[in-house]
Amino acid sequence: MLCIKKTAMVNNNRKHIVQEGMKDMRKKLLYICGVLWLFALFQMVKNYEEEKEPDIITAFTSDMFLDTVSQVKSTAFYGNVYLEEEDREKVIKEIASKLGIEEPYEITTEETDTGKKTVLEKNASSVTTVISLVTVESQVSKIIMSQKQYITVDMEISNSLESGVYYRDIIESIYEDMDLSADVYLYLKGNINGDISSSEKNSIADHIIESLNGDIVTERRSSDLFNVYAYSENIEDYVVYGSTKTNINIVISYNDITGMTEVYMATPIMNDDY
Repeated sequence: MLCIKKTAMVNNNRKHIVQEGMKDMRKKLLYICGVLWLFALFQMVKNYEEEKEPDIITAFTSDMFLDTVSQVKSTAFYGNVYLEEEDREKVIKEIASKLGIEEPYEITTEETDTGKKTVLEKNASSVTTVISLVTVESQVSKIIMSQKQYITVDMEISNSLESGVYYRDIIESIYEDMDLSADVYLYLKGNINGDISSSEKNSIADHIIESLNGDIVTERRSSDLFNVYAYSENIEDYVVYGSTKTNINIVISYNDITGMTEVYMATPIMNDDY
């Protein structure tokens, strides 16, 4: 009996040791898994930070600029519909409201060579907003007139590049909510005193493109025309220039009336004369 009891005690001790060992092993495994999970999480956050869209404001900002202007220009096809005057005003008023623009503002309607144009304009201390509904008419038959409606939203903000990006995003979301396909352009402009040298122009353009992780698509860097097109995979919007994607456009020119060098950066491209 004594031997049996001793054997049982030895077996219990061994069982206890094994159980404790297994507990220690589980703790070590949990610790290792926890460390690996934290490492994986850190790596994901790091990769996300590296893959985020570069800051176009930081890329464009320069101590050389005396002042800056940001512009948002957009156009969307509203539809082949007939709109009464009341309906026309309702459309542009709703857009103004979503932009945070409140009365008083001015609304005018005028006849054009191709149809009609209704315009809401609001001038604040540093922001000018123009919202238009443009009607293009075409004669389908002797008794039938077709109307195509287009919406344009243009904003200009003085000395706040960040506001340009902010309103661009809002305008894009407004069109999205209206289920409209739109072309939206963001222009950033900086003024530099005097006519800067070719090397300074090159330095500005190269800095912007490098900061945005871009590659040059095509360029002309001459005294009479400085125009560079580039593409960055980290910027979502793009247009196809020729057969190549483009979403960065840098234009630098001298204004002999103001005595300023004007530096433009547009995404995806500049769609206006400069």
